[in-house]
Amino acid sequence: MTLGGLRAVVLPLLLWGVLQLAGCQGHAQVTNVSVAQTAGSGSRSRFLVRVEVQSSEALADHNFVGPELTDWGPRLMTALDRALMAETLPRTVMVQLTMYPDRDATVELAASPVLPRPLVQRLTQSFFDSRPPRTKLVGYTLRIVAKVGAGAPDGESSCTPKLLSAHEQRLATLRAATLGERVRLLKEWSRNEVLPVLSVVMRSAEADFTGMRSVGAMVQRSDSSQSVAELLDKNPQYWQAMLEMAPGNPLLLSSRLFLYVARGELDLTRLYLKPVYYFAKRDNLAHDYLDQLRDYVILFYESLDARIRVGVELHDQGRFDDAMALYDGILRDYPCSALAIYERWFAKNSRELRPVPKSERLTESSVSRGEVTLDEWEQVRTEVFACNPMFEIDAVSRGPQRRQQMLRRLALRELWKERSVESLDYLRLADIALDLGEYGLAAHLYYLIGTGLSAKSYGDRNVLAHFLFSVEQLGVKAIKELFKGDHVRDFSEIQKQSEARLRGGPATRPGV
Repeated sequence: MTLGGLRAVVLPLLLWGVLQLAGCQGHAQVTNVSVAQTAGSGSRSRFLVRVEVQSSEALADHNFVGPELTDWGPRLMTALDRALMAETLPRTVMVQLTMYPDRDATVELAASPVLPRPLVQRLTQSFFDSRPPRTKLVGYTLRIVAKVGAGAPDGESSCTPKLLSAHEQRLATLRAATLGERVRLLKEWSRNEVLPVLSVVMRSAEADFTGMRSVGAMVQRSDSSQSVAELLDKNPQYWQAMLEMAPGNPLLLSSRLFLYVARGELDLTRLYLKPVYYFAKRDNLAHDYLDQLRDYVILFYESLDARIRVGVELHDQGRFDDAMALYDGILRDYPCSALAIYERWFAKNSRELRPVPKSERLTESSVSRGEVTLDEWEQVRTEVFACNPMFEIDAVSRGPQRRQQMLRRLALRELWKERSVESLDYLRLADIALDLGEYGLAAHLYYLIGTGLSAKSYGDRNVLAHFLFSVEQLGVKAIKELFKGDHVRDFSEIQKQSEARLRGGPATRPGV
């Protein structure tokens, strides 16, 4: 069985207990029962209509100990019946119950018509009396829908207050938070709620998946003292796990993304998120997390980019000190903003020399006139590219190789302009990354292209050889031995193509 089939086995096992709560078997997340049944008929509730799983981690069968969830089912139904048995007014009730590993469950209620206080107290106490189990890993939320009689005339849509999922609650919290608080909240979410689940799923892979199990163990014990590139890119087990990964199921790649998030490296998160999300199928745990992460990243950068635009306006008005102060504030909140680091440097040099027209920002013309302090840029350059190795500009081109690579960086601006060629843009991005010596990103992109697109999408390109070449440049040489072919010849040809692209500048076609 491949890892792509892992969820297909895990999901029914996990939700078996949830389906039993409603006394029937069938759909994965939404279960219906007849409200005409009495509480005493078998193990079914008179009032229970549906149980919905609200948590992504429900797709991983690792959050409860033994039969705890299924044993709780009859207690839940008894509690619901006890609370509602005396009710006669037609009513729809929604109960959101969240269980945790380190504290008692919480209960949220919504209803139509509005619940009287005695019924609120009775429902809440009944659910606590059912002794909801604690989880092993992270919070786990169920939404339970019950009806008294025929329910509310307008159905569930009229229930108040609106119950928010954990994702919706987190999104609302992020919207209200400052930039620095957003970084902290995202780091905590990744460390405490996402990585523990991804790690245990990878560690529970079948024994043959040695790479996946090894990376899962690394994720479990990793900390921020080692960069993600150091932890993964030069590790043969990581690339072995990449080969074990089923196409479209980005379990491994998601662990990389959330390691970046846990370190507050959101520029790198965004860089990798775009291709990983594009090539991911929707029927897996990793994609559920990526959906949430995508919403958070969009929100984060909408706010960050708006602040940077203010700094750019101050710069263009010649208010360089004010612009620098604004960038300093951004970098205190989020030290990993490549654009803020660059713009601060640019404002400082503009103040010390002379203003550079806005039309020349981030262009080669602002580089070639000797208007920058070369030594200072070298330090800033290291910081910028550490945050985002695919930043569009290298402000000082020292030597022919750097000048060639600078033009390749400018070629990034030609991407994502036409949706009809979006898949080809990923190949162009992979080539640019390879030409810049960003072999980790290049390897990921070539792998995703080779497993996610048909061969006709990239013509006669040997995408596998490009993947193996990139991995080899990282110092992992054994992976190529798993594949037949003349690797020396292929690698030599890839090197020649890269050199030709560097000589040709941004207009060079991929693969030429």
